[in-house]
Amino acid sequence: MYLYHATAQRKVESIAENGLHAQSYFTPWEDMADYYADTVEDEGDEAVILAVAIDDLDKTLMSPDLNAVYEPIMSAIRDCADHNLMSEEDIIEAWEQLSEEGRTAEASMNMVGAMKYDGVIEPKHILILDYDELKLLVQPEEPKHSKESDSAVSFEM
Repeated sequence: MYLYHATAQRKVESIAENGLHAQSYFTPWEDMADYYADTVEDEGDEAVILAVAIDDLDKTLMSPDLNAVYEPIMSAIRDCADHNLMSEEDIIEAWEQLSEEGRTAEASMNMVGAMKYDGVIEPKHILILDYDELKLLVQPEEPKHSKESDSAVSFEM
């Protein structure tokens, strides 16, 4: 399973070299990534979508996207999931009915299609996709400065 993050094309070189900074937000829904990419373009930038395999992330650094829970973007959520009958109030009420242990990144992704990642994601784990065609723009490479002896991670589209 891939998680997606929309960002500006002008940031690609830095991301390909340094990775994605901590406190980044992701969605498991391609349509939600498209929504955020449209937002990037509405702000005057060319958009790209980053894809990261969920298995490449440290699960202990995943947390719910509380902004998305308490201020859900209902038009995007309705387009992406089976939430057609849920209102913003229904989502907030369903979240608040969860136990503290149940308020996880997974629950956040299921309810509002978003989660936050609190760690840095190395370039070798990031696919950089063209927003308009969802094709691979940059193939991840093993960082040149890495001291790890592990082989490069391969990705399948």
